[in-house]
Amino acid sequence: MTFDQKDEGREADPNESELIFHYHREERLKNAPQLVKDYYAGKFTAYRPGLFRALVSTRSNRFMFFALVVAVAVVLILGFFHKDSQDFMAGVKANLTAFSYEETVYVSVELEDAPKKFEKSLPLPVGAEIHVVNTDGQVAEIKKISGKYEGKSAFFRTTFSDYDILEVTADLTFAGESCRLKSRIQKR
Repeated sequence: MTFDQKDEGREADPNESELIFHYHREERLKNAPQLVKDYYAGKFTAYRPGLFRALVSTRSNRFMFFALVVAVAVVLILGFFHKDSQDFMAGVKANLTAFSYEETVYVSVELEDAPKKFEKSLPLPVGAEIHVVNTDGQVAEIKKISGKYEGKSAFFRTTFSDYDILEVTADLTFAGESCRLKSRIQKR
């Protein structure tokens, strides 16, 4: 295809008159809405609803705002009430506590009383693998403890030498279930 034969424009014909545009601001503003008239007159002020009014100004904004409020409330409530050192296994509450006293860390795993509707055959074996984590985030030592749970409150305890231990983790197995409990070391 050759472009040299294409007509890409034309010269102005001296017999044609030029297009004339008429613009009258006053004519245009006669039919304009009052908001536009006020804007051109300088009476317009920007609408500043504020943060809360902007969040609840429309139905969809209200829905999103209240969904956000509910989500934040759930996160705060769960963060406040949920403890890594407690969990339920087969309906029995398990607690992990650890404290340091005179260069020794005492670790205790407690299984509380079984609920009345506890259907497992007693006694049940309990096993726990205790990991102590030092200030470098490394597992410093591991101990395994085991015992029998007979439906009443039971404690399973062990000790570690305290050399900058920050946290204790217990992998607990009981009644065919397992869970991981975590606890910070309390200084006494």
